[in-house]
Amino acid sequence: MIELSALIPVWRSRPIKLLQALWAEAESLEFKIEIWVCDDSADPAYFDWHDLFRAHPGIHILTFSENLGRSRARNTLLAQANGRWVLWLDGDLEIPPGFLKPYQEIVARNGGEPSEHGPVYCGGIRVEPHSALDGGVNEGNVRPEDRLRYRYAVQVEGASAAERQKTPYRWVRAAHCLMPTRAARCLSFPEFLQGYGHEDTHWAFQIQSKGMKVHHWDHPVEHKGIDTDAVFLDKSLQAVQNLARLWRYDPLFARYGRDIPLIRAHDLIQSTGLMFFLALGSSWLERRLLKPKSISLRFFGLMKLIWFDRALRWAQPWENR
Repeated sequence: MIELSALIPVWRSRPIKLLQALWAEAESLEFKIEIWVCDDSADPAYFDWHDLFRAHPGIHILTFSENLGRSRARNTLLAQANGRWVLWLDGDLEIPPGFLKPYQEIVARNGGEPSEHGPVYCGGIRVEPHSALDGGVNEGNVRPEDRLRYRYAVQVEGASAAERQKTPYRWVRAAHCLMPTRAARCLSFPEFLQGYGHEDTHWAFQIQSKGMKVHHWDHPVEHKGIDTDAVFLDKSLQAVQNLARLWRYDPLFARYGRDIPLIRAHDLIQSTGLMFFLALGSSWLERRLLKPKSISLRFFGLMKLIWFDRALRWAQPWENR
């Protein structure tokens, strides 16, 4: 019987080291796993690494001629899973030595038939170099064009398990998450979302609505695919636009959305009448965010508030849902 299915969506990357490390450790532990990869690159130029695993007994690669998108790729992977548990991982991660051993122990501890009610285990993500200093981060090895993305990763995304457990559903990430397969199949990633952002938020709200217990712990993987600041800002804008539509039209967000800090902050500023004056500074903020010497997460937060306010005014429901 397969105990664990590792499900890994990939877009224009080559997760060779990740796949080899996962399988090598599973063999050393005699931990019965399978690995499913959805290469969503939709371009044969990025398929050159597939031949390394073509005849592998436990690593399976799905390819498509069209780009599925993040949600559909993950739903497609879940449909293939034969294990009692699923481990969601992103393809641009690196795992530390001994990564699978604690998961083998969790699976053994939760013997018998896994429940459709969870639990869900989230080990966290970090970005290297990961040297937090008082008042900032050590950015000596970070390119100037990456500093906003790096600073956000270290100071926001790299929160400790204790911090994440205070608001557990807010910190659920499919980039690194373990759960029973039966529980995973009670959920689905929102294929109606367009562009980038908040698929995980919608998925986490489904977990919350079903009352699944979420455990955060410090067992991080390392994110190696950091974006440039320009790409990060573009993705952030797409995510804010998705959030505005979800807040306007999605029942799950009507129920749980006020737990999202950006929505709470917008409501507060809107109630004071200051949003109009904040929006006047949008051009200045956008220019500042792309200047390495003046990068500030506070400026970034203000820019997201302005984007969100604009997006709410133009938000339309999805045509095909």
